[in-house]
Amino acid sequence: MRLSSIINLGKECLILAGLFILGICIFYGFYCFIQKYIFKKSIQIKKKKFIINILLIGYIIVVLLVTLAGRARVIQYGISLELFSSYHYAWNNFSIVEWRNIILNILMFVPLGFLLPLVRESFKTWWKTYLAGLGLTVFIELSQLIFHLGVFEVDDIMNNAVGCMIGFGIYALFALLYGCFQKKEVKILPTLLKQIPTLLTVCLFIGIFMTYKYQEYGNLRDYPSSHINMNDIHVETQISLSDKKEKAYTYQSQSYTQEQCLEKAKSFFQMIGVTIDESLNEYYDETVYFYSVNKTHCISIDYIDGFINYNDFSLFDQKDKGLSLKDIQKILKKYDVMIPDQVSFSETEGTYEIIAYMTKVNDVYLNGTLTCIVNNGKLADLQNGLITYMPYKQVDILSEKEAYQKILDGSFISDYMEYLPQDLIISKVRLTYRKDTKGFMQPVYVFNCITKENENLGPIYIPAIRG
Repeated sequence: MRLSSIINLGKECLILAGLFILGICIFYGFYCFIQKYIFKKSIQIKKKKFIINILLIGYIIVVLLVTLAGRARVIQYGISLELFSSYHYAWNNFSIVEWRNIILNILMFVPLGFLLPLVRESFKTWWKTYLAGLGLTVFIELSQLIFHLGVFEVDDIMNNAVGCMIGFGIYALFALLYGCFQKKEVKILPTLLKQIPTLLTVCLFIGIFMTYKYQEYGNLRDYPSSHINMNDIHVETQISLSDKKEKAYTYQSQSYTQEQCLEKAKSFFQMIGVTIDESLNEYYDETVYFYSVNKTHCISIDYIDGFINYNDFSLFDQKDKGLSLKDIQKILKKYDVMIPDQVSFSETEGTYEIIAYMTKVNDVYLNGTLTCIVNNGKLADLQNGLITYMPYKQVDILSEKEAYQKILDGSFISDYMEYLPQDLIISKVRLTYRKDTKGFMQPVYVFNCITKENENLGPIYIPAIRG
């Protein structure tokens, strides 16, 4: 979910919560009016207590709306009891979006840990506040499971509980400062101990992001977050595997800043005689969108490798069919997109697809897929995933036998396979390349898997770089 979507959802939930609280206030005001003027009973309202209670009620409403009412029913639901699985997934798929979801899960419960001790004296005992936070997050996760709104995840429970601990630590710190201001006797050590969850959490994320920043390569999605139990699975191979220690190159694509993306978009629009409207620019975590005047044209560019998605909204009424590779090359050349002859070319109902697999062009390599739609010799739609890679460095890689051993050990991802049969047969192995989260192409072994009945199960990818 984009940040803008999260903000919009938050705004909607705040409005609904505000209306609900307004209703409570009106009802309570009416109740007080009846008690005072009809039954002649005096009612004392502690303003601070009332405001804090209202804030707590509003907060709980917002949380329930975001986690339950703000979700649609999903097909994939169930229980995930694997601790830190979301962290492993976020690390392997390293992006702002993945880590933001985890951090938001923590921050969402910080207000609960802060407000509860202010509402009731009993919640000033730390374990009671922690228990209340744990109870609320378990209720949410169970509700998501029962009503098919998501997956019951222990990671969510852990993150929410940590958020509650952080919130209580903030309360304890404010209570200490308030006690000092009032010149009361305060205990510093217990307050400092309550800051440990905050300190550990901050150190954890600093460590994660610093490690990622300074490591040479990005992360591959093919690294498993856990081992598969292979005790009941028999694995064999139909081919001979080499134990020779090999070397292979890694390749690097060019990444782009926001300013470079803007210049690239301006240049592209200039070629087709269109003016960019910079007031319409939309900047997201991994992509930036540019529009022409009157939004007749749009182009998006990914920061990590320059992937381009271009649309001319005035040219979607028809498609030019039956064009050859030479025809497409000629049209794309007008848009400064150069396509070599050594590519795979196909057409499906006027949509043209060009695929290159580490195709050498002069001193660089072209890899990826380009699709386009043409209308009267002009591009109506272009998705240019043909990325240029430069040789980066030569690295030591695993032998085929060493990679095969990782399969025997269950150190691979099987999410893409419907099931793991009792008999798993390796029919073929080859060295290929996969893009990591920093835009590098890393060598990866791909093992083709079949059953005893010769049914294709799909590939298993094993990262090949040694160490």
